[in-house]
Amino acid sequence: MPRIERRTIENVVRVIGWADDDGELVSDVTDRFQSRYVFVVERTGERCVSDFTLARKGFTSLPIRDAVALGFSTEEFLELLQWEKTSSSNIQSEDELNELLARAVASPCF
Repeated sequence: MPRIERRTIENVVRVIGWADDDGELVSDVTDRFQSRYVFVVERTGERCVSDFTLARKGFTSLPIRDAVALGFSTEEFLELLQWEKTSSSNIQSEDELNELLARAVASPCF
């Protein structure tokens, strides 16, 4: 059976980076969880700024492509997804992510 083209969020919007306080595209932010990001609406090419931070939105609806565009490693992305699935809460800061990753390294489960 041939693979069909599915309508997914990846076909509708694409994250391109972080937004500063004025909504302008910037290369880096102090805390990735407390910052808004810029995305492009693929159909129109319009640039928009997210309404919510990742601390509020979480990672379960964020494609890995967009997480990588925001500077998250695959390891970080997978740990964040697992955290959200098991705790029903979102990481709120870089410090919380560092603690989560330190715990994962201290007690790996294979």
